[in-house]
Amino acid sequence: MQQRTTAPTPQDKWWQTSFNPCIPISHGTVLPNCFSGDTKIVTFGRIEELQNIVNNTLLILTIDGWKKAEIKHFGKQRLYEVTLRNGHRYKCTANHRWVIWQNDKEYTFIETKDLSKGMRIRYTIKQPIYRSYYENPKYETVWTEVSKIVDTEIIDDVYCPVEPITHTCTLGGGELTGQCVGYAWGRYAEILGKRPTGLPTCNAGDWIDRLPSSFKHGMTPKLGAVGVWKYAGQPGHVAVVEAIYSDGRIKLSESGYGNSWAKRWWTSIQSGPNYYQKPYKLQGFVYNPGVDSGTATQPNGDHPALKYVEEALKHVGPGGRAWVQSKTSIGNGAWCAATCCAVGIVTGMAGIIMPKAEYWAAGFGRDVVEKYGGQYIPGPQMGGRDVRPQAGDFMILTRPNKGGTYLAGTKYAGYHIGIVRGVEGNKILTVEGNTHGGQYLKCEHHINGNEIGWYARPNWTKVGGTMGVDGSPGSPNISGDLYKTKSTRDDASLREVCYMSTLTAKPQIDQSPIRLSAINYTGLLGAFVKAFGGSSGGGDDNSPSAPGDTSQAQGQIKTQSGRVIQTGSAVNIPASVNQSGIIANYTSYTQFFGRWARGTNQRKLSEIWASQGKPSKYYVATISGYYLIALSPRFGRCGDIVSVVLEDNSYFNAIIGDEKGRDAQSSWGHILGGKVDIVEWEANGRDQSLLRSGLRQAGWLGKGVKKIINYGTYFQ
Repeated sequence: MQQRTTAPTPQDKWWQTSFNPCIPISHGTVLPNCFSGDTKIVTFGRIEELQNIVNNTLLILTIDGWKKAEIKHFGKQRLYEVTLRNGHRYKCTANHRWVIWQNDKEYTFIETKDLSKGMRIRYTIKQPIYRSYYENPKYETVWTEVSKIVDTEIIDDVYCPVEPITHTCTLGGGELTGQCVGYAWGRYAEILGKRPTGLPTCNAGDWIDRLPSSFKHGMTPKLGAVGVWKYAGQPGHVAVVEAIYSDGRIKLSESGYGNSWAKRWWTSIQSGPNYYQKPYKLQGFVYNPGVDSGTATQPNGDHPALKYVEEALKHVGPGGRAWVQSKTSIGNGAWCAATCCAVGIVTGMAGIIMPKAEYWAAGFGRDVVEKYGGQYIPGPQMGGRDVRPQAGDFMILTRPNKGGTYLAGTKYAGYHIGIVRGVEGNKILTVEGNTHGGQYLKCEHHINGNEIGWYARPNWTKVGGTMGVDGSPGSPNISGDLYKTKSTRDDASLREVCYMSTLTAKPQIDQSPIRLSAINYTGLLGAFVKAFGGSSGGGDDNSPSAPGDTSQAQGQIKTQSGRVIQTGSAVNIPASVNQSGIIANYTSYTQFFGRWARGTNQRKLSEIWASQGKPSKYYVATISGYYLIALSPRFGRCGDIVSVVLEDNSYFNAIIGDEKGRDAQSSWGHILGGKVDIVEWEANGRDQSLLRSGLRQAGWLGKGVKKIINYGTYFQ
């Protein structure tokens, strides 16, 4: 199975035709979300009633201009009437999604039944009819408001335009609205290679209950399977298993309407046994017969090997050679090894675990092993049978005793190199440059293919990864033998490498009473550091936070008992993190008050807040003058005191009132509008405009976060 790493595009033909029906897929999405037959929409050249153009495929006006859509009839459903302030009225189902302008930077999608008076539909158009296809219709920067929502109790025929790219259409009055989407169904079909007859089109959480007997399902995830989760009182959620990692975690591809337009499609890494965040409850996995083996594993989801492979996959296609040439000095020569160099340059790994400019296939692999400390793994040609490489390994093909093979007669002999992207059954999946007529392609080889000479496995510990006791990338493992061969006393060395913070229990370079040592500077060092919650290097968005520097306290920091803290451990925000800056993203603390589980730090803090009279400042809940915020676990745990230092060196002191869960798309925080929001506020209420006004008054709004200093728990 080829892993999907990007959202479907207009070039993915299957997604424009039969493989994208109007069905549920995610948070709050339900079938059908449609309009009455007399509803008018903007089509190319005219405004049409849905009932008059049913079963036709035509151009409709979307948020991204004119796109093809099929107008479909979805039976009879109960209708609600939505009245807008501009006087326009529309009859639609309770679960139709409206595009609501949430703040100055974000969209959100709200179902009809959840609309309330005053909600703003940001985009309207004054002149919806355009003469030329090539014109670019612009939505005006004005809005109309919801005036009234009425349950008509009328059951009538409903219709919907199925547009698979943007999932939007423009109503006859000029209002932009969302329509239905079927990502999980379409992805299942794409993997299967045909329409999955009988695959449910009901609420996402009911898929297992309504699954025909012809579909196999179970509680164990398999590649290509659709995971199904229920959420009491909600439609539920479905997502597709794209990868299964060696530590038991899985990678899901998902779609839905969350806090921003940018979240129409994303991937996430989930852990068992539920494989999704609460309160969603796993119902099972619908298995896909289009996948030969559902047990193929890859390195951990946050492993740099996956970062390398995902970058390599981005450039598959006719433009691949030009891209490689733009990153290297290969010119018009053979470019299979240059492909490996180019990916390494873009990911920042070239010159650390692999060469920057070695364009001989065998020479590249040899340097990975000999020069950069990687591992040599014999393949079928070198006596290694049934070898199962892992993603990120380099496969070197060999012509035994034939011309054209570089380093012929040695263990490093080879004439071509590819990047391993995974293993399925007896198939080794690769991505290769300059193959099959000089193309950049995804390829397959039999696990015991005679053409495979050997593999070179990079030393991922140098870029923030880990290497197990067998030398394979995987989860930290500091047990077992360090080497497969005996060491002499000449090999033995014990070296102090850093200290443990007595405050945060994390590794640091500043002196403390607790010294940390490593043996032989092997992969054990990376595993050792990660075991304490740190990182052995790297800096990608999904890696654990690096050991912080010791920083002086910003202002006077006191614990609950009155103890004064002088220093803390800082985590600096790298420039590579595309921040949103401080925005009015919040959780209503008043809403969650009293709902935290007893015994948790969240509950303790909420009770302290209540005992202090539920104070707030700038519309943010406070405890003893500290603002309550939510941060990613890489910055600390619930109850920790932190200083948030902004780009202009201003700061505010806070307590982590809650930790961001696995729904955050980056280990730095939530991704909103395509950017990472690091700080989420615990607001004293549910009025985002008041919060935004407060942040502006404080002088923080829009400023990037420079670093976060952790002083340990408030409960000391």
